[in-house]
Amino acid sequence: MGFLQSIFLCNNIIHAYTERISIEDARTLFGEMTEPNVVSWTNLISGYAHMGKLTQAVALFRRMQKHNNGEGKEDRCIPNCFTFGSILKGCTHTKDLQTGMQIHCATVKYGFESDTFIASTLVHMYAKFGQIESSWKVFAQTEDKDVVTWTSMVTGFANHMHPEFKNAAFILFKDMIRNGIWPLGVTIFSLIKVFNEPTRLNQAKQVHGCLLKLGIEVDCQLGSSLVDMYGKCEGIDEAIKIFLRLDQKDVVSWTSLLVAYLNNGLYVEAINVFRRMVVEKIPVDPFVVAGVVGVCSGLEKMVSGKEVHGFAIRKGFISDVAVGNSIITFYGRWGDVKKAKIVFQGMEVRDAISWTALLSCFTQTGFGEEALFLFQKMCLTGLSLPVFIITCAIKACSTIASLSVANQLHSRTIKMGYCEDLSVRNSLIAMYAKCGDIDIALRLFNSMSRRDTISWNAIIAALSQHGFGKEALERFHIMKMEGFQPDNFTLLGVLVSCSNIGLVNEGYEYFKSMTIDYNLKPKMEHYASIVSLLGRAGSKET
Repeated sequence: MGFLQSIFLCNNIIHAYTERISIEDARTLFGEMTEPNVVSWTNLISGYAHMGKLTQAVALFRRMQKHNNGEGKEDRCIPNCFTFGSILKGCTHTKDLQTGMQIHCATVKYGFESDTFIASTLVHMYAKFGQIESSWKVFAQTEDKDVVTWTSMVTGFANHMHPEFKNAAFILFKDMIRNGIWPLGVTIFSLIKVFNEPTRLNQAKQVHGCLLKLGIEVDCQLGSSLVDMYGKCEGIDEAIKIFLRLDQKDVVSWTSLLVAYLNNGLYVEAINVFRRMVVEKIPVDPFVVAGVVGVCSGLEKMVSGKEVHGFAIRKGFISDVAVGNSIITFYGRWGDVKKAKIVFQGMEVRDAISWTALLSCFTQTGFGEEALFLFQKMCLTGLSLPVFIITCAIKACSTIASLSVANQLHSRTIKMGYCEDLSVRNSLIAMYAKCGDIDIALRLFNSMSRRDTISWNAIIAALSQHGFGKEALERFHIMKMEGFQPDNFTLLGVLVSCSNIGLVNEGYEYFKSMTIDYNLKPKMEHYASIVSLLGRAGSKET
């Protein structure tokens, strides 16, 4: 129809093509234009950048600069702030910091470094790359800051993991209000992730109050974030109130309330929320299912745990690694080795936690040989063996009291470089004591470069088990001299030692010192030891 000469019409068609990700058609039309202007170039550059084709976008930008220099059409093809903004957003999207820094230099060359739009984009880009200092430098040098610029900087601080930057986000938010810049809902949404611990509850309430005073609409997304915020800050009452006031509740809202209950130890309420979600057919993700199964393990709710297991099977969540691990741990807590093994075998993907969960289940229920066989299979898979897997296998060896297996495990820990790990060394001492070799246990203890209370407990218990009561008491006194605080396990080993060598008066004094000197409450094992001590001495009354 002869309309190809209309730059306005062609620019709109190019924009329409790029919006529908038909970039080749946009490029074809661009090539047919006799005199493309800055909008034409910017539309096409923006299309490439939006699709993640940064190389093509930058190449087109370079060509735009050459076209401008060659043709001398300064008024028509000089890049504007939208041209630079499109490429900078593309750099952020494709995680190309080097190109982003080059485009930043180009903005300075063309005099756009003080433009508010460019400043906001640069602040956001540098913050996304973790270059918080560069982000702050751009922000500080921008004279005319709008709400987007402030929000970008607040978001940059809030997303940073370091506590100082999180504090800076809250301080900057207050400065923003002092400067008469009223925050948007997205500003609050970005900031509230900073308040994730009980010490920040008052600050969280201040931001929430500011939100209410400014009349910012609390939609479902923002409301869910507020519920999550109060849940992390131990403000469970506020979390419940916000949840109840939401006009519309989605899966995120319900999940936030459930997690808030979990974070505050209200496990029964969390299970009730989960049941309501199921009844009202609210979608539940694997993360929630794994959390609820963990709650059932902690509360020892066998029926509830089985119900959640059945739900996970019906919804197809049983193949999720986190869900499978939680269910294995749940059955392990109840000593149901058979079902834990079935769940493990049915998992398509297993990680180190999966193996550890079943290994712990075998160990805790007395299936030491099965646990070691499972450990051997895990070694053959080529998975990286973390420290807690090694300590779990060592505990399993302690249950079967096999010295030859103990030596093999000890050799493996040396080959893997874990022998100097404190928890592994403590477990090895206890293992050799259980397997009957007190000499190796003593050598391991004496060669330790550092010790903790568990180390002393292990050697005191080892000496007590092998009839070296006097040596065990000597270690106890050295332990106190070196400044270690005894616990219930320490005193149990001391009482057993006194019972073995017939130190009635000393043993009874140690028993009384538990509450007087160490503020420890005696347990059934301590009472059994003192009864045994008195019984051996022929005492019927105390």
